[in-house]
Amino acid sequence: MDYEKITDKLIQRVISEFNLEKVYQEFLDSLVELNDFNKLDNKKFQEYLDKNEL
Repeated sequence: MDYEKITDKLIQRVISEFNLEKVYQEFLDSLVELNDFNKLDNKKFQEYLDKNEL
């Protein structure tokens, strides 16, 4: 087994054990919404964070 598979299994176990599926999915969704960080200025990013605070 390689390190990537071990890491993936560990992450999946932690997510499952602590019931973090929803939070993890929200995190992934937020990455999709902000997928081009190079073109994103700080002000827009701060506004996004303020709007989506937990």
